[in-house]
Amino acid sequence: MRYLTLFLILNVLFLFCTQKNDINKNKDSNLKLEETKTEIKIPIDPKTSCESWCIQYFNDNGKDYLAILNSYENAIQIYDIQDTILKTKMKFDVKGGENATNKIKGFKIINKDTVFLTSFIYNIYLTNFDGVIYKKINYWKKATNGGYPFFNYSLTPIDNSLIYKAPHLLIAQQMIMEKERNIKYAADVNSKICLDLDISSETLRFLEMDHPLFGQKGANEVVTQYARVFNGSEFVYAPCSDHFIYITKDHKTVTPKKIKSRLLYENQYGVIGNYKVGQSIEEQLIRAAKAGRYLNMLYDKYRSVYYRFVKLPSDVGNKYQPNIDYRNDKISVILIDDKFNILDELPLSENLFNWQMAFVNEKGLFISTNNVNNPNFSPDYLSFNLISINTTSKK
Repeated sequence: MRYLTLFLILNVLFLFCTQKNDINKNKDSNLKLEETKTEIKIPIDPKTSCESWCIQYFNDNGKDYLAILNSYENAIQIYDIQDTILKTKMKFDVKGGENATNKIKGFKIINKDTVFLTSFIYNIYLTNFDGVIYKKINYWKKATNGGYPFFNYSLTPIDNSLIYKAPHLLIAQQMIMEKERNIKYAADVNSKICLDLDISSETLRFLEMDHPLFGQKGANEVVTQYARVFNGSEFVYAPCSDHFIYITKDHKTVTPKKIKSRLLYENQYGVIGNYKVGQSIEEQLIRAAKAGRYLNMLYDKYRSVYYRFVKLPSDVGNKYQPNIDYRNDKISVILIDDKFNILDELPLSENLFNWQMAFVNEKGLFISTNNVNNPNFSPDYLSFNLISINTTSKK
């Protein structure tokens, strides 16, 4: 018995020392993002666009799946990534009937029996992989502690705008700036950034946290767009026009942390949101191309890191030129550790990636290459390239 006890103690000490050595090894190394040639290509039919506003990766029984919103057919399509085949299709009628929905704007898959759908106007549908609608909630009603909701359809993918902690569905909110805009929307109420919808009782309440940019000079509905991620215990709000991100566990205590792109100067993001009355479309395109701003943010649970996407300024001059694609954003990705320290920033190859479609799995960060300016672009596939994290020794 003594030998068994000694053996167990030595095993624990060995594991502890091994973990400690691994930690020390990481302290003596740099983590770097790198584009790779590793690719995912999934064939799609002509009724499916290779660009989707909402996608979600999930793993079920060791199999990798990618779900996308097919807006053309008002459907959620689930693809087997390994076998590159369509596995499940949930199609919903918009013309009426028991299984009808409004036009779907986003979804959140919890499991095969619980899938949330969102639609205009203020509808939440609960369905399953069979595509059967078994509950509908219209949450256009006053919250118990404030005014009416205002759903956030900014740059945040809808699956990140919906966070489910049963029975509470936490819905990202767009900030209302003008107090007299509508009697149902008051700035002092709708400065709240998160709405709590209790699925069981169908009651609403605003969580306490104000939008981080509420009350700041020059803030408006464009400037106050944001991304949101949840790591299992902390919510991270990342405004697109702010170098800071905002971390909270309870929407009461909020910790700001500066996560600034080294490729943006201090007030670069201030260029956006300054639309002037009378500006032509050409002037707006030039202004947008010159702007720098932050985009989406993703959490990587496999490596306990975050990725913050950045739109970099483009040098397009001051005069409109028809031969320039002003939508061709130059993008970088910031790598952030679990203590919210910047580890690296990688400018992506131009004319290759579509930042709006990205997901994380055990291999790393996959970003869509369905960019119309990509020389290898094909509308017949969902295409993604892997961005890996490599370790290099510190000098």
